[in-house]
Amino acid sequence: MFSDTTSAIIEFLLQEKPVVTFRNNKPDSHLIDISEVSEIESALKHALAKPNDTMVAIKKFILQTHPYFDGKSSERVIDATIHFLTKDKSHLKSKPWNLIRKWKMRKLLNYYTLKSYDKPITIKEYQLEKK
Repeated sequence: MFSDTTSAIIEFLLQEKPVVTFRNNKPDSHLIDISEVSEIESALKHALAKPNDTMVAIKKFILQTHPYFDGKSSERVIDATIHFLTKDKSHLKSKPWNLIRKWKMRKLLNYYTLKSYDKPITIKEYQLEKK
């Protein structure tokens, strides 16, 4: 892959493929960063050869970025979400009122109501049965 600075670089690196970047704002050892247009062709050839030092750096980056390869990441996110929803949230600070933004949005949407949702939502009697 040849890019400057984009989030797609990470997705490409997760496939254990080298990336050549042009004036990247955070160059590191897992990227082959160049700063001159004349270096593009040689950098791409270097990347296609999959140099050992770059590949080792890519593998280290992958372990730091996404350490799980068991296919259960979504399950962990759902479990953490349910755990958060079921526990007491009285220790959390309330959100700022931000009255000006609220007034602008209500005026834009022509939505004026007296309802207010000041308390965080908590599921008290919810149990997750794991299979």
